[in-house]
Amino acid sequence: MKKNLLSKITINKILYGLAIVLTLNFGTTILLLLLQKLGFTEVNIVVIYILSVLITARYTRGYSYGIMASFLSMLSFNFFFTDPLYTFKVNESTNIITLVVMLLSSIFTSALASKLIRSKELANKREKQSHILYKITSSLAKTSEIPVQKHINVVSPQLPYHLY
Repeated sequence: MKKNLLSKITINKILYGLAIVLTLNFGTTILLLLLQKLGFTEVNIVVIYILSVLITARYTRGYSYGIMASFLSMLSFNFFFTDPLYTFKVNESTNIITLVVMLLSSIFTSALASKLIRSKELANKREKQSHILYKITSSLAKTSEIPVQKHINVVSPQLPYHLY
């Protein structure tokens, strides 16, 4: 029963991540097809695809979704925005360079975003632990307080006269 529930949760997380990757890529492609009609250049299109990969990395967990989004963005760019249109052929060598740079920069930025999110989560976890330890220490200090006057009386005979 417990194992079955765990696998359902894992499957739901995977499906959620895939839905984000596919939805963002589809939405970005539709938006870019409209923006291309307004005269946006290939450079603008590539940058917007990279932005969609960053958004994917932000709302999913792990590197795999960002890498998947990077490949999907590269393929979408190739299919919809490079000549010959609606094929995965690449006729110009400059397009090959554009695709490779787009893929590598997307993967790199996605990995950085994922690492940043994990670092933030770890910092939050450590902050909670520190806060709990502070509460415990404060409680212990309150329960075992030695009256200050007693402590001063015990120590004061040992101090030189000019400190009084």
